[in-house]
This record gives sequence, structure tokens and C-alpha cells, in this order.
Amino acid sequence: MLPGKDKIIQCPACDHKFRQQTIMSGNTLGAKIWTDGKQEAPMLPEGIVLSFCNNCNQYLWVEDAEVIEELDPWDDTVFILRQIWWKYNDYYRKNNEAELSKKI
Repeated sequence: MLPGKDKIIQCPACDHKFRQQTIMSGNTLGAKIWTDGKQEAPMLPEGIVLSFCNNCNQYLWVEDAEVIEELDPWDDTVFILRQIWWKYNDYYRKNNEAELSKKI
């Protein structure tokens, strides 16, 4: 599975913004298809069709939300920020949070 561009979408009711992840490609290798039609494919996740806005407490159809911006997951800035985030979180993953500076 390859990630696609993340979309910044806007709630049709209150204009609150959300980030929606997309995929560029996927496959059905190792998928299970049940007799009722349900498919479980680890390399092809099911897209979110219906969502809930915590800002206005309304349900929304994702396809009705306006796309404000698309963010390239391979963009250098996104890559650098993600790497910094992961490196910081590695302290917690390895139970070394005491090594983090207490100064802000």
C-alpha cells in the first residue's frame, strides 16, 4: 500500500477542518471475502465514508465535504516534521522519557 495525498476537508455544517488520509495504491493479496460481501484486505483499507464532527456534533458524508487543500506525504517539509516527531516519540517507545529536557 502506498499513501496518497492527505486532504484537508471542511465540515459542511460548521467549516471545521479535518485531515483525511488517502491511498495511492493498494492490493487485495491476503484478503478475506465473507459470504455476506464484507472484505478484509490488510493492504487495501476501507475508506471513511461517514464521519462525525466533534465541533458541531453533526454527522457528515465525507464526499460532501469541501477539499480545502491536498498535502503530499512525500513533501520534504512533511517528511522532516514526521521524522522529528518520530524521534521524539522514540524516547517514550524505549522508556527513556527521563532523558527529555524539562525546559521549554
